[in-house]
Amino acid sequence: MNPVITWVAVSAEALLLALSHLTTGLNYYRAGQLEQAAHEFQIILERHPDSPVADDALYWNARALEESGHADQAAVLRVRLAQMFPHSHYCRDTPTDAILATASAPPPAANTPPADVPAAQPLRLLVRTVRGITVAQFDGQDYSTIPTLRAALVERRQRQPDLRLAFRREADVDLQMVIDVINLLDELGLKYRIEP
Repeated sequence: MNPVITWVAVSAEALLLALSHLTTGLNYYRAGQLEQAAHEFQIILERHPDSPVADDALYWNARALEESGHADQAAVLRVRLAQMFPHSHYCRDTPTDAILATASAPPPAANTPPADVPAAQPLRLLVRTVRGITVAQFDGQDYSTIPTLRAALVERRQRQPDLRLAFRREADVDLQMVIDVINLLDELGLKYRIEP
């Protein structure tokens, strides 16, 4: 077998596994099962540390630990996030130096920008199922193909150059669509965060 094909297949499988653990962790987080959520995020960090969702796993693991009373462990993860992913959107609102300087102090309850800096609300991008078909919902429209979603994102970014997205997926959707959407966002260089 061609080594490139093998590598791509293994990479795709690893990405699917990492996304699966991220989704499970976010579902536990939403349900208030913080220890189970932290466990799922930790699996990503141990088994898939180079995956595109590693910064998401670090951030949400820190949030879950923080909310379950483990502020010291959460602070360690926030420092790790700032060191490994200084350009992550999770570090955007708090400069990396500030995270590293205040590592021993408990972080704020929410990752919000300072009050004196107005921040544009991110637009929602939701992968969901409509009548048995997985679609990407963006800007009030459903897109069943990646090329049509690409056109809508490019057009919106032309009108709004600092476009930021809040990405979420519902349960029981086609994971290939989720992967394709994330790849598209990365390809277009769009800023996004994954929501629970």
